[in-house]
Formats: sequence, C-alpha cells, structure tokens
Amino acid sequence: MPKFIVERNTEILNDLQWREGIVLYNQTFHATATIKADYNDKHIQIWVSGQQKRDYFATIRKTLHDIHNTFEKMEVTELVPLPDTDRRGETVYETYEDLIGLYEMGEDRYVSGKLKQAYSVKQLLDGIEDITQYVRSSNTINIHSASSSNINIGSGNHQTIKH
Repeated sequence: MPKFIVERNTEILNDLQWREGIVLYNQTFHATATIKADYNDKHIQIWVSGQQKRDYFATIRKTLHDIHNTFEKMEVTELVPLPDTDRRGETVYETYEDLIGLYEMGEDRYVSGKLKQAYSVKQLLDGIEDITQYVRSSNTINIHSASSSNINIGSGNHQTIKH
C-alpha cells in the first residue's frame, strides 16, 4: 500500500490517507477512488465512482500490476464479485481469468453452482475494462467492457487484492 500511495500521491483527495488506505480524485476522469488494505487478510479493496470510472479503474489496476511486478514470485489472482451473496450473506467470487476465458470461448453465461444462478459474462466484466482486446472463438469482438495475491474486481468498479 505505501508504494501505491507514493505512486498516486498527486491524486490524494483532501489529505484523505492513512496507513491502510487512501481516497483519490482524478480530474481527467472526474472520478473518485477509495482504496483500503487489509494486511491481516492480505487484500486491497477498491471502489471507484464518477463519470469515467471504468477508465480510472483501469489506471489504478495498471498501477497495482506494475507494483506487483516488482516483487519476485508474487502471484496475483483477480477475482470478480458476483452480484448476489450466498446464504450467509457473503460475497461469492469468480476468477477474472476464468471469465475472460469464457468470453474468449464465446460463452455468454457463467453459472455459479454455489448460488444456483446464471450470469452474463459480459455484464460481469463490464465496468472493469474495455474487453475489445479479447477475441472470441467465434472471431467476433464485442465492445464492453513465494507469496500469493488476489485482486477482486466487480461491478461498480470494486476491486479487492489479496497478497
């Protein structure tokens, strides 16, 4: 988290920063981000709102990926929260890599056995990034958007990173 704060220090909103978090504002994107680290669970959560939240979220993800790449043997797993919660009210996640894989294969639905619910792959990925870079197996392109780490990415541009 300290490296992230240093990298994004010019965007700190009203000195809203603390050891475990930061609030950023980007004038170009007219968007605000709240980033909080949980050192015990080894994850970072990110909430982004504003006019161009997906684009701002993409720049934040890039900064985090750049920082993670400076560490040897650090694996990052990006997780996307599903819109519904389980019986205990807890968020259920699917890996970003699996959702992109489904999209590239031309699959339109992701089915969660735990939630007994089907979701649109495109809608789960929307808000995270422009997925036009991923070519589907049908040769069409749709426009939408030693330690271990997890990044949870979700609708509303919410992200959690686990180390």
